[in-house]
Amino acid sequence: MKEIAIIIILSLFASQVYSQSSSDNCPQPIVENYSKVLNVSFASEYKDCPVTIEADFWEAGPWKGAYKYPKKTKSYVMFQCVERGGQGTKAQFSNDLNGQIVLIDKSISDVIFTFKRGDKIELTGTTWTYSFFGVKSVFFIATKVEKG
Repeated sequence: MKEIAIIIILSLFASQVYSQSSSDNCPQPIVENYSKVLNVSFASEYKDCPVTIEADFWEAGPWKGAYKYPKKTKSYVMFQCVERGGQGTKAQFSNDLNGQIVLIDKSISDVIFTFKRGDKIELTGTTWTYSFFGVKSVFFIATKVEKG
């Protein structure tokens, strides 16, 4: 009977340790290359553990134009950034220049409205890859944004 109790206790302990989320096992975020993190070929490597990227702030809000964003993005505030020294990319159906879309929780989004285009920023967060008819898009979900 004592052996059965020990086995049950060890099983419960092992299942508790195993069931901890993967973010509990993440190292401290390190600075990674902006282009690599936001590249569809590498983005999945950054979906579970936070990473820090350096960027230039582009503007608050989504891209200009009639773009349809995934439902998941509605619970976030959108802003755009570009690689350090970047100039944005030309929109498909207009002459507007756009940055990379970044999502941030509304509760911590106030800081983005203090930035001006070209401000150096550091973003810490994870990636989320969305596929629409086989075309993949990478979104960076920021958990921390600061001047840097």
